[in-house]
Amino acid sequence: MWRLTAVEQAAAVRTGDVSAVALTERHLARIAEVNPVVNAVTQLLAERALADAAAVDRNPTGPLAGVPVTVKESIAVGGVPTTHGAARLRNLVAAADAPPVARLRAAGAVIVGHTNMPTLTLAGMHSRSELFGDTVNPWHPARTPGGSSGGDAVAVATGMAAVRLGNDAGGPWIADERLAALVREAAAQPVSAVPDPVTLRGAARARAAARRPGPAMTAEDRRLDGVPVRVYQPGSAVTVVYLHGGGFVFGDLETHDAQVRRLAAATGTTVVAVDYRRAPEHPWPAAIDDAVAVIRQLYASTGPVALAGDSAGGLIAIQAALRLRDETPFLAQLLICPNTDLSLSSPSMTTKGAGWLLDAAALRQWRDMWLPDPELWHAPSVDPAASDLRGLPPALIVTAEHDPLRDEGEAYAARLRHAGVEVRHRREPGLVHNFPTLRDVSPAAAAAEDRFLAAAAAFLSGGPATLPA
Repeated sequence: MWRLTAVEQAAAVRTGDVSAVALTERHLARIAEVNPVVNAVTQLLAERALADAAAVDRNPTGPLAGVPVTVKESIAVGGVPTTHGAARLRNLVAAADAPPVARLRAAGAVIVGHTNMPTLTLAGMHSRSELFGDTVNPWHPARTPGGSSGGDAVAVATGMAAVRLGNDAGGPWIADERLAALVREAAAQPVSAVPDPVTLRGAARARAAARRPGPAMTAEDRRLDGVPVRVYQPGSAVTVVYLHGGGFVFGDLETHDAQVRRLAAATGTTVVAVDYRRAPEHPWPAAIDDAVAVIRQLYASTGPVALAGDSAGGLIAIQAALRLRDETPFLAQLLICPNTDLSLSSPSMTTKGAGWLLDAAALRQWRDMWLPDPELWHAPSVDPAASDLRGLPPALIVTAEHDPLRDEGEAYAARLRHAGVEVRHRREPGLVHNFPTLRDVSPAAAAAEDRFLAAAAAFLSGGPATLPA
């Protein structure tokens, strides 16, 4: 393991002695050839490192300036031991005559994250290469050098006492006992049919009414180009357009009021929450049309806005940004557990699609209410994976370990980076889909949302958003 310290990198770039790209190339050249697995992973990592270095050269004072480049040959797949994870990768690399990197690419390998803590994602599995060296992750100041896995990793990452979901020693780790109790209780309920939209909407409002209210602030209900909106803290220098989640079928201004208030309070911005039309009464693209109408009117009056959304609202925000990219600049995209693939076919949809508070069966039913035509699921106007993402705004993206939407959100982050878009991504360990709604129940969920809000505030103010990969 070799490491360039942040001081070395920052000093070299600041004094103009060498570019960040040249410095990173020099560092990567010093990495020993250990075995084909490490070489293949390292080569993919090197591409990410050089892209980050190029970003430093373009903006020496930006959020990546001074991020140390570290490489440690430690590979784990999920919660299994490092040696087993390395063996699986080694078998993959040895399975064909093509060069190791080509084999990894053929398996769908992509580095997700910047060089301080990337994840190597493969089709059907996830391999975490812990790249800390003697560096402490800025979001996890308590994390020990070299990283860790399993319950210890969840505990140091969340600041909570992680617990097993089941009684067996091999059960998955959950961020805290309160969340584990909630998941156990939900899993114990008998399987039932997905409720109809009216029932869903009523239940969502009832859950929201039982939560603690958000911070007190001025909030005004208005209409922008005929679309109902709620404007929080009007008159701030920066405006954020918020698209709520709810499977395109439920959720509204009331269900997300507290969450939007926390965003407005933490960032000091004006947040405009959009009460877009929902399926099945108003299938795609009605929600996108409403978001676009609001954004256009705001841009005409206040200038560029940032986009924010959770779950289904994340995809609505992305589709609106893609539609308006050539006519409206954006400040940022702030996404929590976004839905980015209507095929709902990622590996986590299988591994986390039942028993984790959000079921794949329900997601598919809601998707079919919104956009039932499979031919459109991968159309460029719908699917970010089929779209040219160049020119989209910088992104803060948070996913959750036990979320069926996890992999597609992380794939979107990877595709943005490949398109040259600045991305800050974090996978919250031990947490479930849309954890901000569980902050009253789970201390870990509350802490995770607070981390995201602090990073969003820094991102929107032009400061360094210390989101690790």
